[in-house]
Amino acid sequence: MTPTLLEKNAPETDPVDEAITALTAAARGQRIVGAGTVNEHSVPVDFAGTLSRVLASVAANVGGIEALLQGRPGSWEADYVRQLLRSIAGENEESLLQYRTEPLQLSLNVEEVFERFGLTELYGEAVEELSTLEADADETMFQETATQQEKARLDALRTEAAQLTEADTTERNLIQQQAQDILLAVTTRAEQAGNPAAAKLNNVVETRELIDELWQQDQDSYRHAYAEAARHALSTRGLTVSLEVIESGGSEHHPGLEDLHSYAEKTAPLPMTGQAPDWNQGKPANALRTAGLTYPARVSIHP
Repeated sequence: MTPTLLEKNAPETDPVDEAITALTAAARGQRIVGAGTVNEHSVPVDFAGTLSRVLASVAANVGGIEALLQGRPGSWEADYVRQLLRSIAGENEESLLQYRTEPLQLSLNVEEVFERFGLTELYGEAVEELSTLEADADETMFQETATQQEKARLDALRTEAAQLTEADTTERNLIQQQAQDILLAVTTRAEQAGNPAAAKLNNVVETRELIDELWQQDQDSYRHAYAEAARHALSTRGLTVSLEVIESGGSEHHPGLEDLHSYAEKTAPLPMTGQAPDWNQGKPANALRTAGLTYPARVSIHP
């Protein structure tokens, strides 16, 4: 059925109105006292306890007592709510997390962490080394396989390209296509002839693909390990709140969790070793070099 104009423009529900309705229903409820005994009877709910638990959950969900009261922290209402919540949480607001109903969110920038660990540099070294090997093998293959006419034509195309302006898009694309056709013909011929440089080039390209794949796997594995370390930290504190690791945005600020990220970063095992980062040689990447766990070596060990 097609919705009417009134249905389309229906105002959004006010969450405060919904809260009043829900709390009113809760206040009218009954609880059983002496269940299973001859004195079993019903009495009104402990609404003060219910409301305290609701406020504690809301405070835990939004990031703590002061986060809850930031709209007007100096009001007399805020002061009474603050006193109530502190009577529940005590001085350590971490205990509020046991009332949280939403997953706790912790932000992790794996690229930034890997940069500080020196792992990005470790990966970059492998890429640079392979790029040099690829260029050398490619040049050797071309020089050994290309005809004099192909070499001369490619030199001529390069000269023509150097004389073009940025506006000469059509001409530049045509030159690039002609150059690619020559290079493809030479490569195909070299592979068919079993040219050693062509075989080396293919091996380098395959190795680069494996390293790129391993680089992505390392980031995914660390992300999982980091989340598990953070959850373990919560568990050891007796907190069962669920936790989500997100890629963007800032971590939620909760007064009881300032050290959670630090703990997870220090203890989450690196995918290269299965152990926590080793800072004894400067950055963890240095320990990996010493152990022979560079990216080319790992690809060779685990093809």
